[in-house]
Amino acid sequence: MIKSIGYVDLAEIRQEWAPLNMSNDSAAKWTERFLTTWLIADHGLVNKFGHCFPAAPGYQWLPENPDQADRLYSQEDWAQFETIPRTTLDKTITYNPHSVPTSDAPSGAFGFRKSVVIMFSFLHTPHDGLLIVMTRKQRTWKIVRLFWVVT
Repeated sequence: MIKSIGYVDLAEIRQEWAPLNMSNDSAAKWTERFLTTWLIADHGLVNKFGHCFPAAPGYQWLPENPDQADRLYSQEDWAQFETIPRTTLDKTITYNPHSVPTSDAPSGAFGFRKSVVIMFSFLHTPHDGLLIVMTRKQRTWKIVRLFWVVT
């Protein structure tokens, strides 16, 4: 399990994927895979395996965490799952991490009273963006939606 899963409201991720009737475990695995796919150097490979869509053929082959991706990379058959160097955000994303664009979502957007939307792209995926919706729940901010956006 990756560390970031503690910042995710899995019930809300399940709601995002309601038509697939996901369990909490499936929602956690999807979240982990989704976040890990952003670290795979060959983004075309992510597309080949269904772009992290749970019903796509090949989805189950996507790594669930960066360590698993690196282990798969070390095996001859899965050499393509190499991950990008994981250093600091300013060396990884297209925006300075101190000025990543954020926006307050209108009240009621995404079904929440107060949300913040963050969007950025990674240097190795200039035409794809990651959109994160967070809302304050019980005195802490939680990720309630994750979207892949073509920029």
